[in-house]
Amino acid sequence: QDHRSLDINFVPLQPRQQTAGGRGWFGTVQGGCDYQFSQRWVVGAFADYDFSDINGDFAPTFNPINNGVERLRDSWAVGGRVGYLAFPGLLTYISGGYTEARFDSTVLTNPFPTIPTCCTLAAQTYGGWFLGSGFEYALDFMPGLFLKSEYRFADYGSQNVPIYVFGTNTVTAYEQSHKYVQTIRTELVWR
Repeated sequence: QDHRSLDINFVPLQPRQQTAGGRGWFGTVQGGCDYQFSQRWVVGAFADYDFSDINGDFAPTFNPINNGVERLRDSWAVGGRVGYLAFPGLLTYISGGYTEARFDSTVLTNPFPTIPTCCTLAAQTYGGWFLGSGFEYALDFMPGLFLKSEYRFADYGSQNVPIYVFGTNTVTAYEQSHKYVQTIRTELVWR
């Protein structure tokens, strides 16, 4: 994510943005359909849901001593794909569509035990778009079973997320955060 802190009037508290990242695991379930309209070309539509535990360190730019772990909890996507049969058992494709992701709230603490916890970054749902590319390979030992791998890039756009004084509903600042997620997924597909 690219992020920076804003005051309660949405004025930047720091002129610069910071970039932070994370990593973790996810699992996915997907349903969809494909239509082969020539000997080589395939179009399809799909929807999928990812449950995840993708975590990244987070510190607001206005007070970097206070930090926490931000967590991507789950996401879903709906989209389409266009594929080309390189040979009968191998489909290569590109995909794209709409996606949403939910991030949990993040408690921001500091390393000094005598100073109380500062604040909480609110939970937030982001909506955006994704692009992907991958392949499906037919597994000959079981008809109808395919191995599918895909790289996917999702851009969830920018939102002003409230930062609350810890334990209250008082907004102390906002964090302008632009989220990006890159995944590599491998799935077994039954067709």
